[in-house]
Amino acid sequence: MRPTETIGPMQLFVAFSNLALSGFGGVLPFAYRALVEKRRWLEAREFAGLLAIAQVMPGPTICNLSVMIGQRHAGFAGACAALAGMVLGPSCIVVALGIAWQRYGGLSGIRHALAGMSAVAIGLILTTAVKMGMNLFRREALSADDDATRTKPASYLDAKRVAQIVLCALGFAGVGLLRWPLAAVVAGLAPVAVALSWWTDR
Repeated sequence: MRPTETIGPMQLFVAFSNLALSGFGGVLPFAYRALVEKRRWLEAREFAGLLAIAQVMPGPTICNLSVMIGQRHAGFAGACAALAGMVLGPSCIVVALGIAWQRYGGLSGIRHALAGMSAVAIGLILTTAVKMGMNLFRREALSADDDATRTKPASYLDAKRVAQIVLCALGFAGVGLLRWPLAAVVAGLAPVAVALSWWTDR
């Protein structure tokens, strides 16, 4: 996150309102693009870290994420503004769609449209996951021979990256393939992840 940038509650409300109203099929792909690539309020690794925290907390992931970002930028007022922007517009739309669904939900055209939107949402989520994975495994530190203006361009594997890849694979296998409860997978992998991170940083 850019520590020198001042962002007020109104900016947060408008930004997260735009984000929420753009996220048909899921807000997460749009959140990464808006917060990391467009507004540059977060670095890619910061986004991944906050997202990990948001996912293990109770409540909707994107709402947890908005509260954390709002609080970091503008305190309690920022957290409230970001959350309000996240839920106010979509809540009104959902109420309207619920009324329309009661009346027109049985039409075959509506069902086919929803199936197509689901496929698009899957593609957007997959794209975001690939982008986050590429940034997660990119080289961070400069060696002694590098100056402050040059970074090493190549991605690489060391003990820490191998551990991250294994944990990603285990999480995917547990939730996506074996259909284990998310809470159980997180409870099992989180202590292992903390221990491996401590060990590889020694």
